[in-house]
Amino acid sequence: MQSERAILGSGVRGAQRLEAELRAAVEALPAAGAPARLAAAVGDALFPGGQRLRPRLLLAICAAEGGQDIDFAFDAAVAVECVHAASLAHDDLPCFDDADLRRGKPTIHKRYDEATALLVGDGLLTLAFERLAASEDPRAIRALRILLRATGLHGGLIAGQGWELEPSTKVSPDESAVRRYHAGKTSGLFAAAAGIGALAAGADTTAYTALGYRIGGLYQSPMTSSMRRRPARRPVNPRGATRRWSAPRSSASTASRGPAPPLRRPSTTCSRPRQIVRYAPFSKLPSRRFAHGSSRPTPPPDVPRSPFEHAQCALAEAPRT
Repeated sequence: MQSERAILGSGVRGAQRLEAELRAAVEALPAAGAPARLAAAVGDALFPGGQRLRPRLLLAICAAEGGQDIDFAFDAAVAVECVHAASLAHDDLPCFDDADLRRGKPTIHKRYDEATALLVGDGLLTLAFERLAASEDPRAIRALRILLRATGLHGGLIAGQGWELEPSTKVSPDESAVRRYHAGKTSGLFAAAAGIGALAAGADTTAYTALGYRIGGLYQSPMTSSMRRRPARRPVNPRGATRRWSAPRSSASTASRGPAPPLRRPSTTCSRPRQIVRYAPFSKLPSRRFAHGSSRPTPPPDVPRSPFEHAQCALAEAPRT
């Protein structure tokens, strides 16, 4: 059991199993009766994947809370990624974004046709729900409800896509409409992944669902959007800046001091939502050092908060599990 839990706690091993589960689901489609061309298009929509942030968030939270049933956790992670891939296939269609490329490859409707891209999105949605419905775990029904709500008309992906078409969002942007659009199209699936991850570990889902909404909000903020478009830079010290993380030294100085110490990141296996925030990929966002010297992430009233600080403050009072 300890080795199984290590799969969840290890980013590399967990990512490897996630990719294997997704590939097995695609390879089983022709034998299950799916047309070969449509099955190939589904595979192109899932591979190569991006960073798999949503399923990895689910697995990280499950590992942090000491989840035991990793099979159910990976079933849920596959379902979440299928929903995300479906949203991308639909979002790239000419009736929405009319995108030509996705992750450096032609989009599904460019590589095949619009009808196939529409079927790919619909098929991935049903594949996700079927994956959870087929699970014999008693928590699967609750996880299915969470994922359905994050996908449907009640503030989910479909509602978010609808808000994008509203004049209040598209023609004359209204702040409340844009907020509802982002909450449905992006934050909802992050919240579902976080909540299902807590559910898979038997933990309270309330705080983690709030965490997912915060991460989704950060993901859509202008600051993090511009950071995702920047080229990769030198790794950031997760424990705070020190002398050894300063600018590279000259070759003579480096030779006298020997090789630089390896980059060491803290373990992501923690037991509180706010610690997950610290070690999430968004922890690389610049944070402000407050003049009043407080160790709590609460700035004085006259100091504006960055999106990441706002997320930390919102989760500072999260219940301890």
